[in-house]
Parts: sequence; structure tokens; C-alpha cells
Amino acid sequence: MPPLIGWCLAGGEPTDFRIVTLAGLFFIWQIPHFWLLQVRHAADYRLAGIPLFAIRRGFFGLWLVALTATALMLPAFGVIGHSAAYWYGLFPSLLFIMVLCRLERPLFSYLNLFPVLMTLTLLIQR
Repeated sequence: MPPLIGWCLAGGEPTDFRIVTLAGLFFIWQIPHFWLLQVRHAADYRLAGIPLFAIRRGFFGLWLVALTATALMLPAFGVIGHSAAYWYGLFPSLLFIMVLCRLERPLFSYLNLFPVLMTLTLLIQR
């Protein structure tokens, strides 16, 4: 919701496909982000009495594929300019490679940096 709110405050329409795609990207990003938090801090969650989700790795991989596909749509829909699109394509590609290689620790850090990298890409191109 924060990107959508900022877009509307700046005078944009809430139904513009560019902001809907960007907001959708951050929505999809939340699922793998919180799943990795749950995996990393499962003992703390159990001590606090917070129930854990039973998510299979295949389901997690499906969310990451959706995240990668949505991220790659941003240059196609004009959210990210053509000048930044080439090196921007590395962000979701690295994410996908980490999943294939089952690199959970770097994946956790990279997935948390993903929104920062997205924001920097949007700021640099303007």
C-alpha cells in the first residue's frame, strides 16, 4: 500500500497499470520474506506462542517464480526506464539462482534487500 498511497498523493491515478504492477510486486514479495523470517526464527516464534505456517518448499519456490516474473514485468510496462532495465534484470535473476542452488542464508539477506534495490533503481533512473 505505501507505493500506491505515495502515487496517489503525487497526483497519479490508483488504477494506473504501472503502480498496480509495482504494488503487486511488493505484495508478492511479502510471502517469501515472511516465510524466510519464520524459518530463521522458528524457535523464537514457538517460545512466543506464535503459530507457524506449514509451507512446503515447492510452494515457496512458486512464490519466488511469481516474484521474479512480476519484477521482470516492470521494464516491460515502462515502470523502469530502458536505461536501467538491463542491469535491473540481474536482481530477480540472482534471486532465482539462489533458490535453485538452495542458498538459504544469502537468499534471506538478498530478499530483504530486494525492496531497497527496487527503490534505488526507481530513484536512479529519474
